[in-house]
Amino acid sequence: MARTRLPRRVSGVLCLNFVNTADYHVTDRPVEYLVDPDVLVDWAVDAGALDVGLAAGVRAWVGGHRERAEAQLAGLLARREALYRVLLSLLPPGTSPAAEDRDLRLVADWVADARGHAVLVPGRPRWRWDWPAEATLARAWWPVAASAGDLLTGPGLEHLGVCDNPGCGGLYLDTSKNHSRRWCSMEVCGNAVKSRRHSARVRAGRGR
Repeated sequence: MARTRLPRRVSGVLCLNFVNTADYHVTDRPVEYLVDPDVLVDWAVDAGALDVGLAAGVRAWVGGHRERAEAQLAGLLARREALYRVLLSLLPPGTSPAAEDRDLRLVADWVADARGHAVLVPGRPRWRWDWPAEATLARAWWPVAASAGDLLTGPGLEHLGVCDNPGCGGLYLDTSKNHSRRWCSMEVCGNAVKSRRHSARVRAGRGR
């Protein structure tokens, strides 16, 4: 069976790569990549939220609990959209509406639930947070929710940006030296916008 195409990773931040698993959120034709629980597992492995060994067990769990997995995915996508709206609301004033209370509560509860599953692992030179090797679909999104909590409470949030390609809506952190990043991906949206502008200039020149 052909492998489902996964969304591109445009950020080094796990939760931003997660919200970008849908393209064109703000249009009437959004593109959904996480079309079923199996694709979610593929994405979690690709994004680094789940290791390959544990993923096999998660896939087996999904196969044996299909209806439950579908319901969990639907709930997860609702949380993704709530997180997306919350992050948009934190962009410069006037660019996006304020997040609704239900979105704020949904994201806060989602992050808190994931944090409740984290385990502290001793190590040198310092200890670290990790996740139990639980072969259920929830294990695929615990690190994502924790990443959202880290972003929302950390200094990186001030560098949050949204793609300048109209309708794209992709989010990223602008870590460029002079904070001049404008696209979720230069290779995709940046080149597409530049190509459209070039074509428009050519047409305008011909019309003179």
